[in-house]
Amino acid sequence: MAKSIEEQVEDWCKNQLEKYFTKTESINFEIDEALKKAPSKKGGSGQNLPDIKCFVSVDFRNLPVMVECKGTKGDFIKTDENGLVSNTNKKGEPDYAAIAKYAVNGAIHYAKSILDYTETYQEAIAVGVNGYKQNDDLKTEIGVYYLSKENLSIPKEVEKFTDLSFLKKKNWKNFFKMIDEIQLTSEELENRKLALEDEIESKLKRLNQTLHDDLGIAVKSRVMLIVGLIMAGLGVEEVSDGLKVEELKGETGKKSNDGQKIVDKIEDFLREADFRR
Repeated sequence: MAKSIEEQVEDWCKNQLEKYFTKTESINFEIDEALKKAPSKKGGSGQNLPDIKCFVSVDFRNLPVMVECKGTKGDFIKTDENGLVSNTNKKGEPDYAAIAKYAVNGAIHYAKSILDYTETYQEAIAVGVNGYKQNDDLKTEIGVYYLSKENLSIPKEVEKFTDLSFLKKKNWKNFFKMIDEIQLTSEELENRKLALEDEIESKLKRLNQTLHDDLGIAVKSRVMLIVGLIMAGLGVEEVSDGLKVEELKGETGKKSNDGQKIVDKIEDFLREADFRR
């Protein structure tokens, strides 16, 4: 098996960038926390550490860029039968083997984690770079994808690139122009909606099993618990923000415990829903 040249590929990328953050450097608090909270690229609670992080900015748009490097021929990308990046299996569950092995899949995982676990960022860029030696020459493969919350985090390839010069400040405006010309087809949006439904169903099944096996909660109570948590998380527009996980701190005060916080949000939801009916 050929020896990985990942470090060489990473250096090749860094030499083209004007400003960047390494895998152990903080890019900013919100993104750092998002990468900590999201499942790791191998699954579980390990920390997400993109090889390189940076920003591209035009006017008031500030997009985080996550770069993942690999150094073995064949480790560039995994796609499905339709040629689309495949980060989930047929059950709609994360394909952590693909996310960990392939450059593009890993970069998209990091970019999506930022969209899923931050409030500030509505858009992100994923860059996967793989390299290998051929007759002593460095051969590189680059995949650049744009993700946005508006488009349900569907990764769309921006364009074919042979280097990272598009990340230089002088090229930012042109790069943003490329991004803004990207259009999702109705079929892509519909497929993503179906995938999201499968993902939600899968997570609800796992939650239901945990409530049954680990906590011994009866079926009727499980339904009420899940519905109540959904109400608390949704909130009410212009009245009450949805409850966030970080607000549940395990406090034991009579009015500050987690249970009371959840009940208060549920009451807000029901009161406003009844008022608007």
